[in-house]
Amino acid sequence: MAKAKSGDKVRVHYSGKLEDGTVFDNTFTRGPMEFTLGQEQTVIGFDEGILGMEVGERKTITVPPKKGFGAWSRNNIMTIKKSDIPENITPQMGQRLQIPMEGGKVAQVTVTKIGDSRIEVDGNHPLAGKTLTFEVELLGIL
Repeated sequence: MAKAKSGDKVRVHYSGKLEDGTVFDNTFTRGPMEFTLGQEQTVIGFDEGILGMEVGERKTITVPPKKGFGAWSRNNIMTIKKSDIPENITPQMGQRLQIPMEGGKVAQVTVTKIGDSRIEVDGNHPLAGKTLTFEVELLGIL
């Protein structure tokens, strides 16, 4: 039977959990995911875990932060003046916002503090610094 290798387009089902058992994503409830191995379409550790699997195989993949969403960094915390926020947006704790960056890029941030004239936002990915565990089933090599 063929084994998944770099360059293969694959279809998988997975359930992703944090170390405390909290499920952060689950394709079993919404439909499988398709991606090409080795094309940086998923986090490195997930991609590497699929390599060598056979269709129908199930396994557990543990992904440390350095092969997942990276380490959490204080350098990704920013303070923004409320006057720089569009008037139609009223920041709420935990709210995800998109803020324009240099070069036309957009950063996804989470509101972590709200003051009288400023807000603090966290630009780290919500899963940064976390070890992730995936229960995976390889459904097909396409």
